[in-house]
Amino acid sequence: MKKILKKAVKEGIISEMQADKLYNLSKEESLFKISNLFIYFGGLIAIGSITFFMTLGFLSYGYLGVIVSSLIFGIVFYTVIENIDDIVAKGVSATFVVFLAPLFVYGVLGYLGLWDIKNYTLYYKLINKNFLILEVTTILSAFLMLRKVKYPFLILPIAFALWFMSMDIVELIFGKLTFENRRVISLIFGFYTILLAYYVDKKYQDYSFWLYLFGVMMFWGGLTFAHSNSEIAKFFYFLINIGLLLIGIVLKRRVFLVFGSVGVVVYFGHLSYLFKDSFIFVYVVTFLGVLFILAGVKYKEYEESFREKLLSVKINKNLLLSVLLIWPLIYLAFYIGKFSVQIENNIKKETEKKVYKNSKNSELNDEVIVTVKCNEKIFKVNKIVTTEIVNNIEKKKVIFVYKDIIFNTLNDFKRKYCN
Repeated sequence: MKKILKKAVKEGIISEMQADKLYNLSKEESLFKISNLFIYFGGLIAIGSITFFMTLGFLSYGYLGVIVSSLIFGIVFYTVIENIDDIVAKGVSATFVVFLAPLFVYGVLGYLGLWDIKNYTLYYKLINKNFLILEVTTILSAFLMLRKVKYPFLILPIAFALWFMSMDIVELIFGKLTFENRRVISLIFGFYTILLAYYVDKKYQDYSFWLYLFGVMMFWGGLTFAHSNSEIAKFFYFLINIGLLLIGIVLKRRVFLVFGSVGVVVYFGHLSYLFKDSFIFVYVVTFLGVLFILAGVKYKEYEESFREKLLSVKINKNLLLSVLLIWPLIYLAFYIGKFSVQIENNIKKETEKKVYKNSKNSELNDEVIVTVKCNEKIFKVNKIVTTEIVNNIEKKKVIFVYKDIIFNTLNDFKRKYCN
């Protein structure tokens, strides 16, 4: 359909705008039908059964049962692919077969004694470096299936696996780390996924949706869950979300508009807390909302011309691409130092615990969570108490642990986080 419309534009039969409208109309006609709804619904139920809804009863038949079942399911759905002409049914069935691939590999590895995680559903719940082999399997099988069935829905398992890989790969490289470390990796991985989606969008427009969705989810999530007491940093977060809105307008991608809008709302929520004692704040924000509505109505008159002018701006593409590719690596390098410090603190913490446990005259009590409030924030600090017998006198030693950093006193903690 797309090739025919492009040919029609070249031959002057229809304009490029008319071609776009016809293409969008054809997509609406082909996808949004009750029959297609049944196909997608059935496919998602089947995919759910071998992923999120996998039962322990099914897994209780052992790894051999998983292997045999995967082969049976694969044969059934591959038969559907070979014998049904409906492209939607083909694409959904092919996606199911792709999601079978990691389940089959899990069964084979377990049967050979090379896999020690018995509950397969943990793949979708835990972050673990061992799951990388399942994610790579999913991506490779999806690319192989795309050679047979050209259908955009097959990008879903690729984007899904990339999302999981962004979390699991951290553990492979750096070991057990904090939420903050994972947030940074999610931010960087999401940014590169968006660039990949843009590249795919330029060459194969229909195949970029899922990459955009998961890329923006990772990037926006990593950005939103950053903790900072700096108002400048929070305002910068607001500006980035405005940038997402502008990107959504230029690329005509709703996913940027959705997450960018939510980010702006999050920032205004922060401002409402900041000005919680202000009577006028609600009026100001409401008035601002009205202005945006009126601006949107007026902007409709110039929307296409503005977009064309924006796209016609000449820029050095090589320079822009270099900046886009390099800055996340610089950002990551900045955090590598923090990673190494936290790893050292992890080792120090575990060493201190072992010393306490192995001492003949000491006993490690259970950890207690201490709540510390400062700068309008609540911190949960681990308090570790050890009891030691010296010359028949019982002595206690206390340390405080927060984000794998050890403090001898709460005042030490407050000096770092409350000033």
